[in-house]
Amino acid sequence: MPMTITQLENIPTDPQKAISKTLAGATGIYYIIEKSGYRRWAWRGKLKRGTIWYPLGPATDGKLTKKFLGEEATRLKGLVDAGIDPRIHIVATTVKKVTLAEAWERYKDEYLSEVSPAYKRGQEALWKIHILKNFGHLTLDVLDSTVATQIIKPLVDRGKRTTANRLKSVLSKLWNWCEAEIPNNQLGLKNWVAKRKKYFVAPVERTLSEAEIREFMQGYKQSTAKHKNAVLFLLLTGSRQGLLHCWKDEWLKGNILEIPPRVLGAKLARHLVMGDFALKLSRSFHHPMTTASIRHAMDDILYYCNLKRVSPHTLRKTFASRALDWEEKKWEVDVLLNHKGTAIEQAYFQRDLKTLIPVAKRIEKKMLSLMK
Repeated sequence: MPMTITQLENIPTDPQKAISKTLAGATGIYYIIEKSGYRRWAWRGKLKRGTIWYPLGPATDGKLTKKFLGEEATRLKGLVDAGIDPRIHIVATTVKKVTLAEAWERYKDEYLSEVSPAYKRGQEALWKIHILKNFGHLTLDVLDSTVATQIIKPLVDRGKRTTANRLKSVLSKLWNWCEAEIPNNQLGLKNWVAKRKKYFVAPVERTLSEAEIREFMQGYKQSTAKHKNAVLFLLLTGSRQGLLHCWKDEWLKGNILEIPPRVLGAKLARHLVMGDFALKLSRSFHHPMTTASIRHAMDDILYYCNLKRVSPHTLRKTFASRALDWEEKKWEVDVLLNHKGTAIEQAYFQRDLKTLIPVAKRIEKKMLSLMK
């Protein structure tokens, strides 16, 4: 139902989803409230190839009055009715050219405000180290695939392919955001990294053998780290360490941790099924935990055993690999790990999680038997 400007301004922000409402008396004008709280005006119309959105500016811009928005709606509809895409007829000279650094600051405030702190720190580190110093001064209208290649290629030449792929992802996401939020500076340019394929990186499939698990358990016994039980918990459950960063005891229902939707750090996980000993361990360390505390405990355990290249994710891979070795069903292990599986599996294989508690207990028992 169309609303007045005053009514639109009084709509509260919903951190769970973006909100869009139409303005009364101006056909096609939408008032959009992002999950971050950022509010803006946009016009929606239809061309032969589909729906288009034409951003008009932030809701705080005093020039965007009801009269102006109504006139814009009429003008834009006239262009679309004539088969013209209004986005490629923007007068670039009337708009201040935005630099890559300026675009990043807006992107960081509006988009990265909704992601986990760890992800945000990683993105900012890539930006500062590889882009800001040499390319931050460039305006968006001159940034193209050639420049993007200059940003990424030095990492490839140095063998840093994983970092190059992450940097490519950052540039692509920034372009997607800029296309919608700052179209005046794009002038029809294609995605800066659209034609660059992901660089091949040989997978590191490091897991612990049964002998190495015994060695790891010996290190666990001798360790004096405060949070060593959290490390053992990761091995016994196959959980990601990010879950320990956001864990809340009220989510625990017996041997099952039920994770609410949209929890930052849980990587879309919705549950964790655990054995009795892992459940006991979960009550022995404080929640939530930090990456540093888990890393310190891991380093202390490794100090007392002769193992190298072991990370929290190594423990997750070990849980999965050894469970299959012990003849557990693959689909059951996938569910325990919160793996999505194929679309068919998502649609049809919806088992009661309580039936997986015996599976979690069997895997846990095998792991603990290696401790002697």
